Amino acid sequence: MLSGMLSGQQQLGALIAHSAGLHGIEAATVEASCGSGGAAARWGVMAIQSGAHDVVVVCGVERMTHAPKDAVTRSLAAASDWEQEGGRGEPFVSLNARLMQAYMEEHKVDNAAFAPFAPPAPFASPDVVSST
Repeated sequence: MLSGMLSGQQQLGALIAHSAGLHGIEAATVEASCGSGGAAARWGVMAIQSGAHDVVVVCGVERMTHAPKDAVTRSLAAASDWEQEGGRGEPFVSLNARLMQAYMEEHKVDNAAFAPFAPPAPFASPDVVSST
């Protein structure tokens, strides 16, 4: 979704396959917002498990640094319910924060319940003392 919106090229699967020299093969673009890589890998697994293919190639790319911040924010917001959330111009991170807050309130869960999912604190290196 985001790659296509920011680059103006929606059929990235076929474009990448062609660029990689994989001509005359089935190629597709998988879209699941922030879950596209996982969805693409699942499609690959299902293609092999079903017997449709013996070998598959799954590739995922996303680039946002080339586009203006406003375009990136608007494109990310398109992964939300546009009328209820994204159309308000709110950054996607704050939409996720509001969703998490609503979940915590509805299910009576506090921050401590999510501690096991938090990344570890940055490695604290000892102070380096130099003498001159």
